[in-house]
Amino acid sequence: FPEIINAKEQIEKRLGDSGRLNVRYSGTEPVARVMIEGQDRGEIEDYASQMASVISKYLGS
Repeated sequence: FPEIINAKEQIEKRLGDSGRLNVRYSGTEPVARVMIEGQDRGEIEDYASQMASVISKYLGS
């Protein structure tokens, strides 16, 4: 899904070298795992919420 890839790339760009983002889809359950590391907890929570919204929109809740 291009929208999910685009959101992931935008967040990775904002994190730069100070953090990382990993999105992994389960092969056995309808679940996506979003792992984000960075310097600012509030920023990380915002990015996680953004990814969750995009994933839910295109893959369901």
